[in-house]
Amino acid sequence: MLWRSEWSVPAEDQAKVAFDWHVNRYADWLDRAGAESRTALVLSSGAASRRGFLARLAGRGVEIIEAKPTREAPIHPLLAEHRGDHFNRKLFVMDLPHDEVILKGLADAAQRVLVQHGTWVAAITDDPQVIALAERVAPALIPSLMWRCLVLSHEGAARAPVSADLRGAWWATGRIAELVFHYAVTDIAPHFDDFDRLCRAGYAALDRAHPERARLAAIWRDEAPNDWADLSPVVAEALGRRRPQAAAYEIKRAAALADFPLIRAALGEAVPGHPEARAAGRLKRMAEGLEPARAEDIDAAALALRDVGPWTRAWVSFAEAAARAMSGDLHGCAAALEVALADGEMAPELRFDALEKRLALQTFAGERGEAKRTLLMLEALWPVMESPFYEARFLLARGAHLKPLDPQRAGRDLTRAEALFAAHGYPTWAAEAREG
Repeated sequence: MLWRSEWSVPAEDQAKVAFDWHVNRYADWLDRAGAESRTALVLSSGAASRRGFLARLAGRGVEIIEAKPTREAPIHPLLAEHRGDHFNRKLFVMDLPHDEVILKGLADAAQRVLVQHGTWVAAITDDPQVIALAERVAPALIPSLMWRCLVLSHEGAARAPVSADLRGAWWATGRIAELVFHYAVTDIAPHFDDFDRLCRAGYAALDRAHPERARLAAIWRDEAPNDWADLSPVVAEALGRRRPQAAAYEIKRAAALADFPLIRAALGEAVPGHPEARAAGRLKRMAEGLEPARAEDIDAAALALRDVGPWTRAWVSFAEAAARAMSGDLHGCAAALEVALADGEMAPELRFDALEKRLALQTFAGERGEAKRTLLMLEALWPVMESPFYEARFLLARGAHLKPLDPQRAGRDLTRAEALFAAHGYPTWAAEAREG
């Protein structure tokens, strides 16, 4: 449960602004290459997005070389003969085909060709089925690609979805780029977190016409659903997080979420006859300062929730950390965050939240060495999110950390964070960055 879901404020050309951010982030990564290899999986919605991606890179001084793979030569001769150096600007572009022979050939050659010094390769696909085929017949290929770039726009018919098992594997391993891409180009029914991630990638306006997805997009635009009857759990959860004041939602929520007592408790609803939901509700109220946060009450609530699943387990750790902080127990707050960070099944967004909070505590306590290590973990994590929102949050966290030590560098971080938040539809966060 990504409880701290953050949705942007809709704005004109928002998807185009996001498109440019994704391409520029990739181009910045190329610029930092030196003599290192740079291989990327480019996830495109179609031919127009591909053209826009390459045109923007050319505008950044990248030399585009088409290197179409074939069965006879999976690695194009121009790429096979390439010897790059520190001044390389050549990007070899290959479209991944739905062809088992070619994908196997690319995988076989990946470790001896794609990793050569000064070699840049962009492998492009607009079909999730190509990724599924590669993972089945050439499992070394996709992991060998070091970067992901999402370039999406309104184009093309919906693609066929991959299997639920493969999507589950992507969830378990935090493959956010593949999940956002799959959601964007298929008509699959949504999870709340799918739309969350599409929104934070900047592409919420591109959502497809599936009835439930249309309702989520309407809530994002702050429009009431055109039919309040028979709300699904996904739409009810979205309304609960985004518009809890809606009277019609209050009427329908119990029926829509009848089988989700812990979500109902986290939304603030009393759930009689369910001890875990009662404990979750009490922990939430203590975390928000709505009732006294006594150590024995926090202990009892956390104990009652010790056997919940991984998503709720993360929520429990955060709520416990907040409740401990409300009681003045910063050591207990830090310990609860460590429990969250030790959870190998935690979603990347929740891990970012935990690290962000840990950095703030360490900075407050003057633990500069530990804080620096946490900052490095955040710096390695934010690119995985495929989101300008998380780049801005990283810059905000680093700026706040550096402000007492290096005000000039902190000011640059905070100014950049403010600009990103403002450009991508997060005005409240932009104001926070502006205030430092």
